[in-house]
Amino acid sequence: MIVCRVDKVKGSTYELDPMFVDDNGRRLSVIPEAIAMGTDTYSRGDLVWVGISERDYSDAIRGKRGNGSNQAKYDPSNAVIIGRV
Repeated sequence: MIVCRVDKVKGSTYELDPMFVDDNGRRLSVIPEAIAMGTDTYSRGDLVWVGISERDYSDAIRGKRGNGSNQAKYDPSNAVIIGRV
């Protein structure tokens, strides 16, 4: 899990700015379309806990067994907001 700041609210998804840096001190890339777990909604500037699924969850959240179309493990496009910090 990582901590991120909500940068933009885009309908039912959120653009997130990770609050960590890589080993060279550079900011981590923006997460463009995270979904939120549960019914909570978030606003720009909120600090949130974020989990990144090992696999593409696009099939699973539709009730279909599979790994989605993205085969990369722990891809930021599979980010889920768990809750507020």
